[in-house]
Amino acid sequence: YEVGNAGQHAVLRFQVLRDQLDDELFEFERHDRELTAALGATLSRSDLSVETPAALTAIAPPSDTSSWVNLAVEQRPALERFRAEIAASKTAADLARAEGLPDPTFWVGYRLRTAQTATDPGTDLVSAGVSVPITVGSGRRAKGARIGHIEAARGTEAKLQAAVDQMEAEIETTLARWSRANGKAT
Repeated sequence: YEVGNAGQHAVLRFQVLRDQLDDELFEFERHDRELTAALGATLSRSDLSVETPAALTAIAPPSDTSSWVNLAVEQRPALERFRAEIAASKTAADLARAEGLPDPTFWVGYRLRTAQTATDPGTDLVSAGVSVPITVGSGRRAKGARIGHIEAARGTEAKLQAAVDQMEAEIETTLARWSRANGKAT
């Protein structure tokens, strides 16, 4: 502009573009920290860190997200809690089924009589028996409890699947942002 080879509009546009580039370069460190924190939160890990924005360009985002998803599914404590709840509900359902079954009792006895009385001739006795309680009310209660525990397990399985789906979406979003930031940094 000063030597007459460019218009004032071109110089102003160049200054605006330079200022935008400075702003974006300044924001890379903040984006780096955001993306690293998001990945760490998704994977439930605090040891993820990238030292400088230059290190971000050296670490290319993975093209396949399945390894990240598998790592998060294996190591996320909230998912393990859901798995433990499912196992507990299934065990409780099995126990409820067993509670509804009849509980037979067998016995054998021998009674030795050593003295005779006027009412007891002193004869030794042998007895054997079986008792089987009829599980009318307890069978229905046990069946209801079993169905309740099975439904609780199904509900927890649905929560587990929803948590996995949400986690996969978070990982996909974070990796997409990371890929975009890496491309811009490069």
